Amino acid sequence: MDIRTKLVFALVGVALGSMLALGTFTYRSARELLKENALEQLEGLAETKKEGLGHILSGWVDRSHLIASRTQLRLSLRERARTDSEEARTEAGTSIERILADALHSVETVELLAVHDREGRLVASVSRGPQAEEAAIRFRESALGAAYDADAPTRYQGIEVLGEKRLLVGFAADLELEGDPLGTLQVVFDGREVVELAGNLEGLGETGETMVLVRELDGMPRLLHLRYPRPARQPVLQIDDPDDPLARVWTGEEGRYWKDVVDYRGEPVWMATRVLPEIGWGVIVKFDEAEENVSVDAFRRNLISLGLSLAAFAVLLGTVLGFRFSRPILRLAAVAGRIREGALDARAEVGSEDEIGLFARTFNEMAEELERQLGLLREYQKFFDVSLDMLCIAGTDGYFKRVNPEFVRTLGWTEEDLLSQPFTDFVHPEDVEATHREVEKLSQGIPTISFENRYRCADGTYKHLLWTSHPDLETGTLYAIARDITELKRVQERFQLALESSPSAMVLVDSEGRIELLNRAAGELFGYEPAELIGRSVDVLVPDDVRERHAELRRAYTEDPTARPMGHGHEFRARRKDGTIVVVEIGLSPIRTVTGVHILSSIVDLSRQKAAEMKIEVLASRIDTLTRQLEAAHAKLRAQP
Repeated sequence: MDIRTKLVFALVGVALGSMLALGTFTYRSARELLKENALEQLEGLAETKKEGLGHILSGWVDRSHLIASRTQLRLSLRERARTDSEEARTEAGTSIERILADALHSVETVELLAVHDREGRLVASVSRGPQAEEAAIRFRESALGAAYDADAPTRYQGIEVLGEKRLLVGFAADLELEGDPLGTLQVVFDGREVVELAGNLEGLGETGETMVLVRELDGMPRLLHLRYPRPARQPVLQIDDPDDPLARVWTGEEGRYWKDVVDYRGEPVWMATRVLPEIGWGVIVKFDEAEENVSVDAFRRNLISLGLSLAAFAVLLGTVLGFRFSRPILRLAAVAGRIREGALDARAEVGSEDEIGLFARTFNEMAEELERQLGLLREYQKFFDVSLDMLCIAGTDGYFKRVNPEFVRTLGWTEEDLLSQPFTDFVHPEDVEATHREVEKLSQGIPTISFENRYRCADGTYKHLLWTSHPDLETGTLYAIARDITELKRVQERFQLALESSPSAMVLVDSEGRIELLNRAAGELFGYEPAELIGRSVDVLVPDDVRERHAELRRAYTEDPTARPMGHGHEFRARRKDGTIVVVEIGLSPIRTVTGVHILSSIVDLSRQKAAEMKIEVLASRIDTLTRQLEAAHAKLRAQP
């Protein structure tokens, strides 16, 4: 795809992207606004339904109180309680029953009226059917008959649902006269008003629904007025799910819900809830999410139509501008193609002083620099490939990134083998820990001057490698050179064996005066363990008073081994670990290597020889004295007659 096409696509993409972003923002804003309006409408309907239930509840309480406040009813009940005459009690009961019948006839929604004396015994009752009488008994026996108001004489007793549109609600009102408690009036109402309120779908659209959540006498929740058939084996309520909005209503929590809410049909819905804490009822108003999305979908379709029209215009405009702006860039692209094909001397034509002209001049400068860098790169690549040293590039992640052919030749592994495994997989198990420590130092920016470890070859043998490495902290890259010193190690081992077999003390010193090797005899002579001296300056074995002179002689001998200021027959004083001085004779032998001149010193302890010479001198002196004494005695004997 050429730059012209890309530019056209870019311009069109920017235009379409801008329109898409604007449309998306507009759509989301409108959707949120519509959603908020719908939820506010839901909450308004829920509040209205709650107020309606409150009015119904207040009406029931008022009617119960009105019936209980009839004076003749209370007088008859007191008269019955005071008399012992069965005839009088029967007459009073008849009077009470007549009053209740009159009230039942006057209040259409009342299903049952019953009066109980102070001991809870039934005095009289009237009802519209046996269902109300049975419900009244259950209301009185149920422990769920919570008080409507603890300070009011009228109490809510409970509800019994007889069908989808048939329910009974019970209340109890205290009967007293002049402060004297007489008994209780029980009123059972027909709950058709609740059913009618729940069945009123005004403002709920095509899918809306109002439900009333009540607690039945057995303590179980019940939803009243389900608009839709209940699916088979589908529970209407999930009270044990704390995230279910109906469960929250059950616990007395109000709210509105629209995210991930489904109803008893499994349909996504938006919902608002209200609670009547006085009687433990809840109101749920909901409608299907799909219905609310109709207006949003219509708005989205309009946006899409507008977007398509603008997109066609954007394509046309982008095509024209793309062809106009891409012409000079295509010329540059042609020059770049020639350079890619190998014509490194190709240069772009600078035809203007604007940004494109500046781009062309910069391009030419970059082409010249590229030509120079490619030349250097070829030289570096050739150096990398033909080097007899093992060159590699690695990372602090523990993998080789690149290795030269000498690496492959020395170890026998293919380049793919070396790059696909952590390099510590090739390290001898005894050297892995030291290698990890060295890599850790490199990751901190500390270069490796001389580090030795063993690498496993493809044939299972191991090579001794001596490493020099430099880290690049910015990229986490390690540049390393390794040298195979396996043969050198073998020579060193044989040399060490030769040293150990010598009865004389042998010390090998490098060109910097550091002790590289010594045998056990040297350690015993100077009182050191061999490991204590390896890597230390040989000056540690020289007395303090001649150390400076010794350093000058050592440097001179290293520069010109033919000048031998020290050798066999020359006595020299050496310093032991405990500070004592020992007289030695030193023989020097130069060893030339690629790293410089090394000096092998053969050291003989002259202390015993000196002691023997002193003993010989003492004996000689004594023999001379005895000889003179014998000669004197002999002369004296000859002089006697």
